[in-house]
Amino acid sequence: MHRSSSLAQLRFFILIPEFRGLGLGRLLMDCFMKFLQEANYRAAFLWTTNEQIQAASLYRHYGFRLTEQKESGIFGKLLIEQRYDFQL
Repeated sequence: MHRSSSLAQLRFFILIPEFRGLGLGRLLMDCFMKFLQEANYRAAFLWTTNEQIQAASLYRHYGFRLTEQKESGIFGKLLIEQRYDFQL
């Protein structure tokens, strides 16, 4: 999602369980990172939860850094929402 002239938000990065572990997450992240450069974004961010351990590992692999955490019950149970930011 476009947030400003230099900032993008990655939203709804979801793979159903049957397609996990096939390298599709990395392929999608490669496409996203290429898009950021081609669209001249300077930064990107995303929100996830503390339960998404593998996803967070993927984000960190691509240079995203955990910048914020907050408790949330938005998904019907208590979780820690986590914001990850990336700077080009």
